[in-house]
Amino acid sequence: DSVYGLVAESVDVSDDANTYTFHLRPEARFHDGSKLPADDVAWSLNTLKEKGHPNISQVIREMVKAEATDPATVVITFSGKQTRSTIFTVVGLPIFSKAYYAAKPFE
Repeated sequence: DSVYGLVAESVDVSDDANTYTFHLRPEARFHDGSKLPADDVAWSLNTLKEKGHPNISQVIREMVKAEATDPATVVITFSGKQTRSTIFTVVGLPIFSKAYYAAKPFE
């Protein structure tokens, strides 16, 4: 299978296939034209796992964490129990603006 990266220009996969390092496209933007930083990607994934609808949070439960290691890099770590489907679900999830939800509850 393959996925065309709209936000990421490339991904590195660890030898054990439990860690995925995404390198974001410099031109990645939100709908309002503001830059889409790695921190927002990581925040979105972690928030969906913690507070998302069970249809999402249960499917991605094997995602241990998502973290921004710099403004253009996101590292997603899985437990080792994930399926191919889990990975494809995670990379297809929406990305939200962390700043928008700073003043509004995600729920």
